[in-house]
Amino acid sequence: GINAEYGAERTHMSCPNYHDETSLIEGPEVQKLREYLEARGVQGLRNFSVDYFETGRGIKALKEIEENQTILSIPSSLLVTKEKISSDPDISLFLQDVEVKEDDNLFALFLLFEKNKKDSQYKYYLQSIPQEYENTLFFNDDELNELKGSNILGYTLRQRQQVEDDYNNLFGILSKRYPTESFNPEIVTLNQFLWALSSVWSRSFDIMWNDGKRRRIMVPFADFFNHSVCSHIEHYYDFDDECFKYKTHEKLAHSQEVFINYGPLPNWKLLRYYGFILQKNLFDSVELWTSMNENAPMFALKKSLLKRKGIDCQKSGFHIYLHSLPLHDEKVRNYIKFYQKEEAEGTLAEIVNPNLLACLRIQRMSELSDLIEAEKAFTTEGLISVENEVSVYLSLEAALIDMFSQYHASERQTPQIGDHRTACEDMRKNIQADTHYLELNWQTLSHKKRMAIRVRITEKQILLHNLILVQQMKRKLCQTFSISLE
Repeated sequence: GINAEYGAERTHMSCPNYHDETSLIEGPEVQKLREYLEARGVQGLRNFSVDYFETGRGIKALKEIEENQTILSIPSSLLVTKEKISSDPDISLFLQDVEVKEDDNLFALFLLFEKNKKDSQYKYYLQSIPQEYENTLFFNDDELNELKGSNILGYTLRQRQQVEDDYNNLFGILSKRYPTESFNPEIVTLNQFLWALSSVWSRSFDIMWNDGKRRRIMVPFADFFNHSVCSHIEHYYDFDDECFKYKTHEKLAHSQEVFINYGPLPNWKLLRYYGFILQKNLFDSVELWTSMNENAPMFALKKSLLKRKGIDCQKSGFHIYLHSLPLHDEKVRNYIKFYQKEEAEGTLAEIVNPNLLACLRIQRMSELSDLIEAEKAFTTEGLISVENEVSVYLSLEAALIDMFSQYHASERQTPQIGDHRTACEDMRKNIQADTHYLELNWQTLSHKKRMAIRVRITEKQILLHNLILVQQMKRKLCQTFSISLE
């Protein structure tokens, strides 16, 4: 299914070598799905085989394909959509009694309902979907403990509780009114509901519709393609032909793995929703929240100033990075390809997130006189005041150190993170201990633990790098204005 890319944290799977390329290690479930789809008008299936790579199960090109070619076309009659689910005669009967607010839950109910039907038209598709996932909802307590300190742990625990509540609400009602196999909690367990939701999260597509809104769909076979941010394959819905299509914008070589792009996702999001991470991910980030207390001085005015610049610190956090990406550059994909293939270190980020700094400057305005200089919060030239800038650096420095201190450490003898004078060296030793532990115990650690530790190491590196940047900015400020903060 949907897994990872070059050098990703996946277990390589060895499979028998069949002579017939079109059935190469596909297995009977994929062969039956292929035959079912071809009989119903899917075009392009013979361009590919389902194969196993270092990335796990994925798609292999069976021939050389030129650029600007439609390589896969799937009629709308085979797509799973919200409208199709809601209009299903059997499911619509149940929806009269149960309000399903979230599309994810609606799609999950559909998958479970069809999986328990003996004559489901989607049975070959459902048989081809992985029966197990490795996203963080399936981590045990010991594996989750490796993520202590990371935002992903809090997200996972809240999401797990929400899923359990949804399951109890939905199946509690349905099992009483319709005591069938489809809705019997003794048959459809919480783990099966988790499986269905994980299938939706990792295998569905959000497509821009002709009304300007995005719609979620599930597309048989199209979800076999693995992820790469370097992919030059476009997926879209063709309203003239009423088909979901893949179009390539680069030449594909015979026997190469063919990828699509899930988006610029950091490893913690890939692990949370898809159950994999990338060995090298330039989009890795840590989310830092700086919401304001509504009782803070000039709260409404500060909120308005930030809102005018498109910043809402009450509803979203700020991402800080280890690497800087030329996202505006047409050559970004080539840059990432080089980074991944050549073992390059990538370009280290040279500045802290500008919006984060701007938000902190506005939040820390203490006098009405600061309003005169408020616009300078959003530029690299000038200051609201020296006192304001010092306050920003000191608060951010303390926040980064505190965030790092919350993370799990692999070895008990790892030193505690000290104050700003020793923090950087203490952080380096902490990261070295994690790295050494991972290397030493690689063979005995579970796959999920290895992924969790690698996410933790990267996030610690991001916090350390941004602390170094903040301390450099603080020293420069002190030198410029001849002040001492010791």
